[in-house]
Amino acid sequence: MIVPACGEQDRLVLLSYIASKIGTTPDELVGTMPYEIVSTRGAKGQVTGAVIYSNYRVNTIEMACAGEQGWMTRAHIRELFRYPFIQLGCWTVIIMVKRRNEVAREFNERLGFKMLGVIENGLGRSEDSIIYTMSRPQCRWVPPLPPGHQSNFNSSFEGNDHGKQSAQSA
Repeated sequence: MIVPACGEQDRLVLLSYIASKIGTTPDELVGTMPYEIVSTRGAKGQVTGAVIYSNYRVNTIEMACAGEQGWMTRAHIRELFRYPFIQLGCWTVIIMVKRRNEVAREFNERLGFKMLGVIENGLGRSEDSIIYTMSRPQCRWVPPLPPGHQSNFNSSFEGNDHGKQSAQSA
């Protein structure tokens, strides 16, 4: 089940969780920019993974994710890509991964992301990062757009208005 953060304290806990999993700090991960964060939860309600959406620019949004082994099911993947592509109407999702993180690189490539380029000292100031992108037509996790369809929705995960406010104020 995908669970949007409930309140500022929950947002900070999830932000710290994902930053520690990625090996960075919350400030390096999102700084002061608006963000939306959701989590996956286990049978007892414990956090098993988290996804941050940040740097929304109408047609693009950045995504960062991390979790425990097996945290993301196919149903989770479909729901996690539904937010940027269907609800926000983005054309491209961007992910940055540390060059040495082979597990994350392979995971993102299996999801369908394509390597775009390398930023020297892009993450953590001492490590190169690889930029991956996935466009709406490349995403096999959401239904294809009908021919000639223009999408520009602007809402958030059900029951959570914070994403809408964050996305619109970005």
